[in-house]
Amino acid sequence: MESGLFCAGYHGLGLDGPFASDAVKAPAVVSASAFRFGVHRTWVFRHEEPAAPAPGRGAT
Repeated sequence: MESGLFCAGYHGLGLDGPFASDAVKAPAVVSASAFRFGVHRTWVFRHEEPAAPAPGRGAT
């Protein structure tokens, strides 16, 4: 994802100077990191719904 965003900015937008490539690389790294964080949090730390108590076995 990071490489794709960088390639789009570098070649697609024509930002090929040294400062411009750094300006494209930084948001690409941040975007890819945010995406990885969200996907990792969603898929690895799944929270299952607690099971409902069986009829007649509720808390008293």
